[in-house]
Amino acid sequence: MRKIVQSAIAAALILWPVAATATASASDGEANARDTATAVDAMSHTGERTGAIAVTAGLARIREAALQSPSEMAAPLFDPDMALISQSGKLYGKEAALFDLQNGFDAWCNTDVVIRDLGDHVVVTLINNRTRTGMKPARFRVLQLWRNVEGNWLLSAQSSAAIR
Repeated sequence: MRKIVQSAIAAALILWPVAATATASASDGEANARDTATAVDAMSHTGERTGAIAVTAGLARIREAALQSPSEMAAPLFDPDMALISQSGKLYGKEAALFDLQNGFDAWCNTDVVIRDLGDHVVVTLINNRTRTGMKPARFRVLQLWRNVEGNWLLSAQSSAAIR
């Protein structure tokens, strides 16, 4: 599984400059949805927006799951072989990622969203601004790899780094 994820990430990084690209920025939840939709609209001019639309909807669904804490809402979006690398460098799978979403969030906003549609893979970079219940706000630079599995777009890999 790791070799597949590493190969897909390597391919995404090699193809990065020639892939369809959309960018969005936001400062709150409403702007988050509006600007991400704008990024998807920008993708329509490339003819490769199917993955970008699905991934944009997935990002919104994960945000909703984080704020409402029902992890089952995000479960269908996470690849069974998901590889999530935390800002501390630890490797987690799908179950741990879903468990983490259950630990209440008071705020969750993605900014500087860039979506690159590579056909059967979509690479997303973003800044995630979030506040866990009872904790200080935190910011993370996030890299995600989504892949199309029989028509379903699944989050297969994610890596994040804390922005200090």
